[in-house]
Amino acid sequence: MTVATPQIAQFLGLSETELMRNALRSLLLEQKRAVLQTRLEILARYRATDLAPPERLRLMYTGFMDHRHLTHQEYTLAALDDIIARGRRRDWAALRTALLTDPSIRAKVLRVCAVHITDPYAQRYHFWNHYAQREPA
Repeated sequence: MTVATPQIAQFLGLSETELMRNALRSLLLEQKRAVLQTRLEILARYRATDLAPPERLRLMYTGFMDHRHLTHQEYTLAALDDIIARGRRRDWAALRTALLTDPSIRAKVLRVCAVHITDPYAQRYHFWNHYAQREPA
């Protein structure tokens, strides 16, 4: 059943313009609340004590992946494993660039993937193993 906007406005004792303005305001406030809730969840995840973004959040937004258990941003074996396992597209793009420019990273990617290659469900490792083998040294 469809109810026309003028009927709803009349029922609430508002003009149609006031009803639309209130609906828009309510929608925008709900979206703002959702964004703030997401930011608070991120701050809580990183155990931040204030609303100023900690260094880890700044690194997240500038394109460097924050590793859960590492205190650096170098391509070590553990960092590569972390990027392959839980990285997002921008992390993979950075890894691809590094893989194409530095042969030592290619060898490290192959080494990390060799451990997981026996698992048929480790599709990310299969992808990176194939990609690193395909690229020239």
